[in-house]
Amino acid sequence: MDYCPLFRPLLNEALHSVRQFTLKVDANTASRELDMASSEEEDAWATARPEAVQEQAGTLLLGTGTGEQMLRRRVGEFTYFATASSFFQANDFIVPELVDLVRKCAENAGNASAIDLFAGVGLFSLPLARQFAEVIAVENSPSAVRLCSRNAKTAGIGNMQVVCADVCTWLQSREARARSHDLIVLDPPRTGAGPEAMEAIRELAPGSIIYVSCDPQTLARDLARLSPRAYEISFVEGLDMFPQTYHFETVVRLAKNR
Repeated sequence: MDYCPLFRPLLNEALHSVRQFTLKVDANTASRELDMASSEEEDAWATARPEAVQEQAGTLLLGTGTGEQMLRRRVGEFTYFATASSFFQANDFIVPELVDLVRKCAENAGNASAIDLFAGVGLFSLPLARQFAEVIAVENSPSAVRLCSRNAKTAGIGNMQVVCADVCTWLQSREARARSHDLIVLDPPRTGAGPEAMEAIRELAPGSIIYVSCDPQTLARDLARLSPRAYEISFVEGLDMFPQTYHFETVVRLAKNR
């Protein structure tokens, strides 16, 4: 494929350059998968693929690890550093609305302590840190954790703790259970959080939970662990994050049954 009508012009430029590089320099590659990202703020793009192959040509950078090029992504009042291999919501037009929706759902959840699970580079963690006295961001990817810490520092946020750990393992740790939390936000991958993590969240018993999901089936499976026994669903909204596909993003707010 040499062109995609759904791509921004920058990503089609990236696709063209990657194809030329592959055909002329790396024709024997066995790669069948490629991550690409662009930054409208910087008029730049970057790409990464699983092999430890690195080749820089203009703004093209292939590879992973410390050699990856960082891109700046502006969402609301915050600037996020991200890479092509780190997870970042794909639809630039909907991401600000998604972040604002999560922020509004958190407005009446108290203001002492919040946990952001599957935090990535801190897309929700940074806005939450403006609302809560303390935010704990939990993410299992070391590279994403480094980016999350850098994003918090760049924003001048000092009340955020970034933890590199498996979410389920951390939820069962002494640190997680040491005290109560007002809010838990989770944005797991398409496979969902899973029964073990949802049971651990139920045991922590935060006052409110905000679940962000891109798969309604795994969302329904996970919510069945909480509602209606322990939590009541008080808000649901879907966002057309993936136009022309059957996927959509869902934000669900749950309040603990009194």
